[in-house]
Amino acid sequence: MAFRASILLYSASNTRRCALQHVLRASKSTTATSQVYVGSGGESTKPFSEMPGDAGWPVVGAVRSIPELISGKVGKESYVYKLCAKYGTIARVNIPGFGWMVFVNGTEAVETMFRTEGKYPSRGAVFEQAVTNIYKHSNWPSGLIFAYGEDWKRIRSAIGKQVIPRRVGNLTPPLCSVTGDLLNHLEETTSSNGGKIEDVTPILTKWAFQNTAYFVFGENLEVYNTDKQTHQEFMEAGLEFIKQVGLIVPLPIFKYFPSIAYRTFIQATKRMRELGKQVMERKVVALSEEIARGVVDETRAVGILEQWLIEGKLEPEDALTQACDLLSAGLDTTKNTSTFMLHELAKQPALQDQLCAEIRTVLGDKVNPSWEDLQNIPLVRYCLKETLRLYPAVEMNTREITTDVVLNGYQVPAGTAVISCNSLMSHSTDYFDEPDKFIPERWNKSKEDSIHPFVSLPFGFGQRGCYGRRLAELEIYILLTKLIPRFTLSTDQDSIALFQGTVLKPNEPVPITIKER
Repeated sequence: MAFRASILLYSASNTRRCALQHVLRASKSTTATSQVYVGSGGESTKPFSEMPGDAGWPVVGAVRSIPELISGKVGKESYVYKLCAKYGTIARVNIPGFGWMVFVNGTEAVETMFRTEGKYPSRGAVFEQAVTNIYKHSNWPSGLIFAYGEDWKRIRSAIGKQVIPRRVGNLTPPLCSVTGDLLNHLEETTSSNGGKIEDVTPILTKWAFQNTAYFVFGENLEVYNTDKQTHQEFMEAGLEFIKQVGLIVPLPIFKYFPSIAYRTFIQATKRMRELGKQVMERKVVALSEEIARGVVDETRAVGILEQWLIEGKLEPEDALTQACDLLSAGLDTTKNTSTFMLHELAKQPALQDQLCAEIRTVLGDKVNPSWEDLQNIPLVRYCLKETLRLYPAVEMNTREITTDVVLNGYQVPAGTAVISCNSLMSHSTDYFDEPDKFIPERWNKSKEDSIHPFVSLPFGFGQRGCYGRRLAELEIYILLTKLIPRFTLSTDQDSIALFQGTVLKPNEPVPITIKER
């Protein structure tokens, strides 16, 4: 499970722009790092064959490592932790079916890995081809998350414009409304039991679905109301999609045997497409009427699917695939990240008070923040960054390098999959003081100590960075900005048992108690 997470997402996902350009400009080491680590070899470098690691047995390679790779264990129990503890900051492993994979645990090597990702960044052709072949077999167009090569570039070019900050910012009012529904639901469902929520994750799942559905489809697909059965089915299909894709990609036996995971994935994807198509058809009718009246406004707060249809750069079936893929990816990551954040805040009442004061200073008597307001509440941003450092959605990021490079003194040939050990670096005393503590203020850029821009990349980096990053940030900024001034949070749970599936998630209920301020 930990292994499969490295290739999905959203390059964290896999995934969603040059996410850290503003940070990189502040880095003094970027140019020097590239000069040192990129090259075709030389007297100071060692050959790839001398890199430490696990070659395994003849023919089958390190097949014995697969159970640990997919075990879902995190922290010191994970395969990656044990690998780096044994071999150091760089190690290679011969994975049957995939060949040599290089694991790096250091900022300079990670920066080089991303800066040499090439024209068509790939998380590994084997992984991307696996899902693309499933789509082709089902006569579905390729999706952005799993497409590769020129097909990926075509899709990315067609849909890149819609996630610029100005356009995402237009969604602030409707997403404030979605979060308002969540807070009212929390108050109603906890009024009779002293504010205790036995497990906040399922509630945040519904909230994340509504947010992501509004972003994608421009509609509030409300799921608190049990009468909305199709909306509930849509949400469950999206969750099943992202869960099962993590099971079928690492060991693509579906080519020879349609496993339960494969069949479940197909069923979930079909159901998502059926329900998504119903929404899309309504949008097509409404757009046709607007066009006939000459009133189409591309700058208004509409869903991303509608923007694609307005611009006409994607065929309807192509747009439907992108919409469904983004819905499932955004749903799972956002609800888990929000769960982790509320858990950490619930343990620190003083931090909640500090947040509340900062939010009220900016908003005054306003109930809902504007896009501009959200840019002026730095502690909210720090809380999200610190949550993603402690709980990165994916344990690892992967790039298949397109040129020979030197990593940590070893020559690595083009075509090799290089994997950054995100979680290890984020929890390392080499990069952070008290790395296991939730300290949002460490991200305050006015502090003397700077954080290396490649030590924590929750949204990935470069062209293949997370497409929905701006949405995820907006959702969670709004959640904190509306929740904290209204409720105080508390919990007796000191830590959360974790499981690394397709993405990192809680492996037990996450109880939280809320009370009106």
